[in-house]
Parts: sequence; structure tokens; C-alpha cells
Amino acid sequence: MPHQSLLLPSLQKITEHRRILHAIPEEHFKEYKTAAYICSVMQSLGYRLKTGLAGTGITADLDSGKPGPCLLFRADMDALPIQEPQDIPYASTHPGWMHACGHDGHMAMLLGAAEALKPLMPMLRGRIRFLFQPAEEGTLGAAKMVACNVLDGVDMAFGMHLWPTIEYGRIGVREGPVMSAAKRFTITIRGKAAHGSEPQAGIDALDAGCQVVNALQRLISRKQDPRLPSALTIGEFHAGTAPNIIADTAVLRGSARTYDMKTWAAWPQNIEHMVKHVAAAMGAHAEIKYEPDSPLLSNHPKATQLARKAAIRSAGAHSVIEQPLLMACEDFTEYATRVPACFLFLGTGSAGGLHTPNFNFNEDILRLGTEIWCRIALFGLK
Repeated sequence: MPHQSLLLPSLQKITEHRRILHAIPEEHFKEYKTAAYICSVMQSLGYRLKTGLAGTGITADLDSGKPGPCLLFRADMDALPIQEPQDIPYASTHPGWMHACGHDGHMAMLLGAAEALKPLMPMLRGRIRFLFQPAEEGTLGAAKMVACNVLDGVDMAFGMHLWPTIEYGRIGVREGPVMSAAKRFTITIRGKAAHGSEPQAGIDALDAGCQVVNALQRLISRKQDPRLPSALTIGEFHAGTAPNIIADTAVLRGSARTYDMKTWAAWPQNIEHMVKHVAAAMGAHAEIKYEPDSPLLSNHPKATQLARKAAIRSAGAHSVIEQPLLMACEDFTEYATRVPACFLFLGTGSAGGLHTPNFNFNEDILRLGTEIWCRIALFGLK
């Protein structure tokens, strides 16, 4: 299809979507205002919706009426428990919550694509399924959407993420592994309470927890092949109730990430061995519980070829880069392990990083993201 035949919504309109959504950030599976706004926009464009999927999820099919493939386009909806400090007109109106991962932009770009593609479908074949997913932030949103049969009839799936560490306007595309597999776990250490003046009478769960944190780092420095990238982080540590009481319980939460499946398979045994023996050496007892895994995200060759072609057409070959491997994880993998898929990255070159209070981006990028969505559809359904 000729370049000039693609009529995108104005940047002003796409930006308005983003700012409205940015002001109403919501917790995972509680994206009620967000879903209501998406429904109002999609219905105004004439779409018939499936709503309430996994609680707040939404899908809408755009059907050409002619046989052909079905492409799924996904945007995530939830926000993060971060207080927004920025003095901007569209700042969060929900205290303690902020769109600090670009999901507001993802939804705005997909709404823009839904508007642009609707009048073009008679010229195409097959279908597009627009999917607005709740609870991407580590809370099983994609898995629950899959359980709602959103992949029925889908031939390929695509996702796109705004990425601040990529230069503005660059598009990261990579075939094969692109984002790590992750295991999340909770460690509970049980000791014995005592008065702070008589530590010998107790078993200090807090101290045992400190030793466990230190020991777990040896899994990376001494049990891991140094040629294979991996990361292990303890991000939460809760223990004690008063300054003069020996803590009887400590709870630690963390994650381990890698691209290497042999390392992945060995981690539960290695973590359990390290944690239980270190705790036992301190006289304490440790239990470990794992959350559902986040598998390795790998881009399918056919879907990646299509995404790369669309990115080049949208921004030029000079703007499309080979996406570096990322140690972050994404629940888009729930789709990618079931159908051919590609997850690509749109550079914002922002100073503020993802999941930080200062995250923001130049909204001009939203028009490029919208065009990439449209080009994927035009090339994939021609």
C-alpha cells in the first residue's frame, strides 16, 4: 500500500489519549476507569467489544470479511505503586499510583492504530485483534487473558514497549531470545524471639536473613558460568517489630533471571540448598515458595521479519537497530510461547528510567508507534 494512503490520527489526538490515561493510573486487575475510557473510544469508532476478560481486559476484532490471517496487537493497562512527583498538567490523580512504565503510551498508540486501520480493512484480508491487557506488572495478566481464549484463531501476536535507554526514534528488533526468563520467590525464615538484651536466648531471624542475602550472591559469582549473563536480586526484606526484640521471623522476596535454560533448571535446587543450609547454620528454619515462572521471551522469525519490515517502512532502515538482550522480563511471553510472536522496542531516549518516579517521554514518539502498528497490519494482511 502506498505510504501516502495511510492516514493517521493527529498527534494531538493520540497525545490526548495518553494524557487522559496517564492521569488515571490503576492497580493490576483494578483498571476500571482505564477500561471505561478504552471502551468509550473504541465504541465511538464503531467497534464491538468483548469486555471483562480477566476482570478488566478488552478485545475488539477488526475483520476485513475476507479469508486471511489474524494478527493480535497487545497493549498493557496497569500502573505502578509509585507517587508521581512531576508538576505536569496531566499528572496522576490517584495518589500513590503512576504510569511509570509507558503503558499509557502503549494504549494510546493502539487506540490510534484502531482508528487509522478501520477504513483500510476493505483493502486487506484477514483480521486484527486489538487486546488491552490488565496486570502486566508481574501479576499474571497475560496468562489470565490466554485462559479467556484471546488467542483463538490468532496466527501471530505483536507487542511494543516504549524504552528510555534506546535513542529517541530508534526501533529495537531482535529475532530469537530477547528478554530473560525469571523466577520470583519468597523466603520465610523462622527463628525465636527474645529480649534484645539477651540475644543468646533467641534465634535471630533478621541476622539469618542477612546471611542468606549475602550467600545468595554466591550463586551468581561462584555457581554461575561467567560467560552466561544472569541476575539475582532480593528486593524485599521484612523483619522485626521493635528495636529491643530479637526478630523471630524474616520474609525476603526476590527474583532470579537468565537466558540460559540449564541455569534456569538448576536454580530452584541451588537456591533451596543455599538458603536452608545457611539458615540452619544460624539455628533458624527456612521455607521457600515460588511464584509462577515467567518464561524466556523469544521472537519468532516470521513475526520478527514482519515487524522489522514495518519498522523500516515507518522510520527508515537507519532507525532500526538490533535490539540488545534484556535481563527484564515481560508477560507477553504467555502469547509468544503459544503463537508466532514479536515484541519490539520503541526508543524514547528519556532521562527518567522505567519504574522510577521521573519517567516521562517526548510524546511525539506516539505517532511513530501508531504508524508501526499500522504498517504491521498492512504488510501482514495484504
